[in-house]
Parts: sequence; structure tokens; C-alpha cells
Amino acid sequence: MTTEIVAAAKEWIAAVPGDPAIDKFEDQWRRFDQNHKPVITVFGSYDTGKSSLIRRLLVDSGVQVPEWLTISARHETFEVREIELGGCLLRDTPGLAVGADDVRGESNSQAAQSAIELTDVAIVTVTPQLATGEFEVVRDQIGGRWPAAALWFAISRFDEAGRDPDSDLGGYRELANRKIVELRESFGLSDATPVFVVAQDPFQLAGADRDVDRDIWDDSRAWDEMDSLAVAIEDLGNSDVSALRTATEERFWSRAAASVASDLRDALPALEAASVEAANQRVRGQQWSDELGTLDKAAQANLKGTLSESIRHALVNPDSGQDEIVSVIRSALDLWYLDFGRRLDLILQDVEKSAERTRSEPAWAQLDALVSSARSESGAIEGPEVRRLAPFLEKHGQEIASTLLEIERLYRKRSGPGSGSKNNTGGLTVSDKAKATKLVVQMMIGIARLVDDYRSKRAATQHEARLFADSLLADATATALEEWAKSVSDAREVVTAALGCGAHSADALRLSVEDLRAAIRSCPV
Repeated sequence: MTTEIVAAAKEWIAAVPGDPAIDKFEDQWRRFDQNHKPVITVFGSYDTGKSSLIRRLLVDSGVQVPEWLTISARHETFEVREIELGGCLLRDTPGLAVGADDVRGESNSQAAQSAIELTDVAIVTVTPQLATGEFEVVRDQIGGRWPAAALWFAISRFDEAGRDPDSDLGGYRELANRKIVELRESFGLSDATPVFVVAQDPFQLAGADRDVDRDIWDDSRAWDEMDSLAVAIEDLGNSDVSALRTATEERFWSRAAASVASDLRDALPALEAASVEAANQRVRGQQWSDELGTLDKAAQANLKGTLSESIRHALVNPDSGQDEIVSVIRSALDLWYLDFGRRLDLILQDVEKSAERTRSEPAWAQLDALVSSARSESGAIEGPEVRRLAPFLEKHGQEIASTLLEIERLYRKRSGPGSGSKNNTGGLTVSDKAKATKLVVQMMIGIARLVDDYRSKRAATQHEARLFADSLLADATATALEEWAKSVSDAREVVTAALGCGAHSADALRLSVEDLRAAIRSCPV
């Protein structure tokens, strides 16, 4: 029967932004709950005698020792295995390798910790020195919803504790009692928590052999306590497992929720940093846009005044020919374009420097990596860091993904082969004099035609001359502004490409951060 704790954990996990894999957790629990026999998991460091403990239990019960059970003080168990014993499913786990920096050691520790999260009873094995390097790991694992009946301890290999039971049985048992007290105090265990002090293979009589006769240990049965552990397992196999299974379900779902919450907390700083940077980019983008707008208005107003003055000055002299008029206009346009072109170039240099700083930041690089995932059909996220961010962007992911792809397309267009780019700003070298020359050349046909008209009307009235001057001014201005508008449009594209996904996804990122914070606050465990 689902308890309130389980229901709350499931509801919270399902509501977490992104995809916290509620289906994966459901499937894990469903497969475990199909076991109607109590599940016992032996858990501990790799040198605490877990495998030899299981071998002794199997041999004493007349169960054949499986090939996969390897007895060694080294890393020999690499996956979770199980075998039926006394009406229970007994599971062996890889040994904990605390502080291991190799892949196998880390994998073994992870497998062991995952196994203990899904078990009705855990038998934690420790040496006579009790938990040393693995103390923190064991303490963390046994914390939470463990009823006393579900958590057993085995102080194993006690024949190596320093008291010879054959010559000093009293001293041996006195030391065992002291170790039980010490163990309970160190882990804060209640008196109801079963603690077995065992010597599963006294004096290494069986060694690493799997094929062993049970009578090899007959001389030690009076004190090795293995019979007590075997009876406890058999009693568990004959009992109603429902109460233990309910506790297991609560523990599993509580840990599942805690795991998801931990992932959220790990992801939050990077997402917050991205959100702040996106907001900053949007502010910078608006500033650049405002600067371009102001520059555009000033350039247009100045152009009309410059051309008006130069045209009227050129037309004052009745002997001016086409070449002289064109030269005057060309010189005026050259100076105008170089002036405002330099101003435009300064804005783009600021854009370029800001873009380089932003794209080099580690936190922002994670979001840039989402471009490749958005481009793929599967939408799979590459790399562990990006995987942390991606689930919390998925709720607003449609907007973000489309923006990412559009910005990347634009960025590639502006900085790709053939763009003439020197600085990855799309090759918009507006301060280059050739730009002004190109603009003037575009105007020459229209200007020459108007000048020819003027020469044919030299004797026209003053009114006609003014009309001609106005027509020349309008045509020259329109032609120049058309070219200038292209430069401003190119500049706006450079700004858009330089901003990347941030400025355009600021709202979505902010909402993702708010969702993430709210989810962390509402975690029920």
C-alpha cells in the first residue's frame, strides 16, 4: 500500500522541471517489488569478508556455491549477484573502494550503494577494527528510514581480532561485546539493531576454495556465531515481509527524491550564471541597438546637409562640367561615409570584444553546447556538464532551441568561409575607404544622367534650376542612404550573432531558474 511519503515523493519527482526519469524510478521499483521473497544485501568494504560470509552460509545450508562467488581480499566482485537462501534472496555486492580514483573502483562503489537502496534487509560487514575509511559512506547509506529489523551488522573475521577463542574464549567474548558497544555508539544504533560478531572462516581453514565440506568448521561452531546469523536469515524467510517491503519502498522513493534534488542543486549555480549573463547580454544588446539607431539618424541628417551644400556649391558655377560636379559630390560622400563608418566600426569593435569574452566563459560554453543537441533529431545532450543543464531548459526548450539554431546559422553565415571576415564579425570593415568608393560608384550613373540634364538646361529659369538641384539632391541622397542602410543592417546582424543565444533566451532562462528554485524548495524529503 502506497504511503503518504511515497506518494509525495512520486508527485514531486514527476513535477520537477525537465525529465527527472520518473519512469526509470518506477521501473526500478516495479522490478524489485516482483520479488516476493525478502531481499538481503551484503554491503561493505572489499576487504571485510562479504564473499566468504556468503560462502559459509551457503555451505552450511547445503546450497552449492556459485561460480561467480570469488573469495579474495582484493577487488574480485564487480557486479551485484543473488542466490536463494533460507527463503530469502541473498545478494552479494562489489566492495566499497572509498577514495578510489580508478574507474573500476568508482564503479564498484556505485553499484554497491545502488544495491543497498533497494533491499529489505542490509547486512553491513565491517572488520574487527570497525568501519575506518568507509565510515562516512556507511553512515550516509544507513541514515534515513531504516527500521531496526532491516539493518543488520556483521563484525566479521573476528578470529583476527587479537583474542584466541580456543585458549581464551572468555576474553574473546568480552572483546566481542566491547566491539558491539563501540559499533552502536559510532553509528548511533539502537539496541534493537542486530549485530553479529562472526568468524566465517576461522584461521583461514577454507581459504579461497568454493568446494568445501561444512564439517571443516565444526570445531569453531560453538563460538563463531555463524549459526545465529543463519537462523536469523531463515526466520526472516519464514516471516511476513510486507512491513519491511513498505519501509523499503519509503526508503527507495525518499532517496530517489533526494537524488533528484541533489541534481537540481548541482545544476542551479550554472543555470543561474547563464541566466544572469543572458540578462546582461540583453542589456548590452539594447545599448548597441540604441547606439546604432542614434548613429543612423545622425548619419541620415548629416548626409542630407552635406549633399545639399556640395551640390548647390557645384551648381553655382555655370561653367562646371559633369566631372567637376561629380568630383565635388564624391569628395563630400567620401568624407561623410568615412566619418560615420568609423563610428559604426567602433560600435562593432565593442560588440566583438564583448562576444569574445562571453563565449570564452565556461558557464556560457555549456549553453553553447546545446546548439549541437538542438540540431540533432534525438535531442540528446553530449557531455556530463551539459546534461546537468539540459533538463531544466526543456520546459522552455522549444523557444531556446529554435533561437540557438537561428543564432548559430547567422553566426556561421557571418564568420564562415567566403565572408572575408578578419575578426569573426562578418567582414564588416566599414572604415575601409573602398566601402565609400563602392557607394560612390553606385551613384555615378544616376548623377551623370542628372548632370547631363542640367547641362541641356543651362539657360533654363532659376525655378527649373532649383527643381533640378532638388532632384539631384533627392536621387543622390536616396542612393547613398540605400548603401548606408545595408551597412547598418549588416551591423545589426553582427550584433545579433555576437549576442548568441543568451539575449534572445533571457526570459526562458529566467523562468527555468525560477522553476528550478521552486522545485528544490518543495522537495518533500
